[in-house]
Amino acid sequence: MNEETREKLAEISRMLEERVKDFRTSEMWLKHLEMQARLPHYSFNNCILIELQTQGKATMCQSFTGWKAMGGSVKKSEKGLKIICPAPRKVYTYETKRDENGNEIRAADGTVEKEKVCHVQQSYKVGYTFDVSQVDITNLPEICTRLDGSVEGAEDLIGILQEISPVPIAFDHINGTANGYFSPSDLRIVVDEDLSPNHKIHTCLHEMAHATLNLSGEDNGASRELKETEAESIAFVTMKHLLGDKMTAEDIGQYSFGYINNWASSDDLTEMKTAMATIQWTSAALIDKIEAVYRDREKLADKESEEAVEAQVIVQHKGKHM
Repeated sequence: MNEETREKLAEISRMLEERVKDFRTSEMWLKHLEMQARLPHYSFNNCILIELQTQGKATMCQSFTGWKAMGGSVKKSEKGLKIICPAPRKVYTYETKRDENGNEIRAADGTVEKEKVCHVQQSYKVGYTFDVSQVDITNLPEICTRLDGSVEGAEDLIGILQEISPVPIAFDHINGTANGYFSPSDLRIVVDEDLSPNHKIHTCLHEMAHATLNLSGEDNGASRELKETEAESIAFVTMKHLLGDKMTAEDIGQYSFGYINNWASSDDLTEMKTAMATIQWTSAALIDKIEAVYRDREKLADKESEEAVEAQVIVQHKGKHM
């Protein structure tokens, strides 16, 4: 890494450190989650950097070549938005050659044999991305809003969540105030059957987040309050991505981030940053699985539509020759 790159990364690190401190209130935490919902595949650090450089207005970002592949071109006057990109490099060393039991292998003259071994060292560089507002593009891919606010659309998504959930989801009456729960011992999720469709989706996503983090071991040692904040945040990012601007104030009001206040007076942001990273990768994985099911269904619907048209043409053709 050269000195110029090192200085750029140091500057970016200082920007991130200062900005992360702002997220120690529920209001600012929610704003960050809304940005993460628009850019789910960008790391939480890059999401913050994009938010800082666009005043939170970015909606769809791609690299220069990414936009080009989509038929777009970056406007000449536009400057790229700085992000952090991985830049792994290979380092070769000569090491003692060993057999399957770990013993040194020696040549006929008794000298220890050496072999060339490749090690990949993780490094980083400053890269650039561009928001759609910086691009000239004719056929812009629609920013997909999967939920239209209808009961039918919500019920359809609930079925998809049951399909992709890491553990079975059941709907039943739940006594008390809980809307749902994940049982690590039974490896299942139960959601209150009396909830509204959108609230069922919220609860399914929340409990799926618990299940995902539990099964991956990511929640080991975490307090109950932190687990709830992560699950609630993952549910919000995923729901906001699917609903887009159709997410009402009532929908948003269902979410609670009280644990954020525990970070308000702390100078140690390690736990907070770890939580932000966990929220990003978990919600991105959930969104990918949901989108994959929708895409498969759309492909199947297109295929069935084409086959129906072909069948109609054949019938018409036969009718002319009867």
